[in-house]
Amino acid sequence: MVPGERVAITCRVPTRAYCDTVTKACVLLGFCLPVVAEPPPFEAVEPAGWVQGLTRMVFCTPGEIPDAVEAGAQVVQTNINWPYYPLRQDGGAGASAEDAKRLRDAVDACHRGGARLVLGLPPFPSMENVRAHPDWRVHSDRAGDAPTAEPKESDLGTRLGCNNGPWGDYLIDLCAELMRDYGLDGYSFDG
Repeated sequence: MVPGERVAITCRVPTRAYCDTVTKACVLLGFCLPVVAEPPPFEAVEPAGWVQGLTRMVFCTPGEIPDAVEAGAQVVQTNINWPYYPLRQDGGAGASAEDAKRLRDAVDACHRGGARLVLGLPPFPSMENVRAHPDWRVHSDRAGDAPTAEPKESDLGTRLGCNNGPWGDYLIDLCAELMRDYGLDGYSFDG
């Protein structure tokens, strides 16, 4: 391997870190990290200007948002929906009608009072996504074999997605779609 060279990797172990010297891939909690001889130079990320000086953030249910904003919350975090599949831009329905209304109402309640809305979004593929793309799931053994456990709605461990791969790309596209559709101000990944 030469300095800076990236190698092809496969997500394999969702719950513990190990370094596989054959593939030169480190896997930590479902995030695949390519091993490089020298780390890339640090690139600073400048947070959005509105983040500076925040002192009042609250986590609440959608129904509690008006009271939280009236009490002076600058940022409200709430959970309303889970990742859906497929994206609207790909012919999907998007958020359910109930979730879409709750998202619009939450954003409106925050923005009317001068607050920002951060959506808590669990980074787990939906059942529809797992059925359509079983290869996006984290592989659970060192051989890289596809997961054999039947995915279940009630068991997140059967539908962990590799965040550094096609599932992660989809999740970014989903976040962009939700921001465009509802005017969200940010995300908190809960999971």
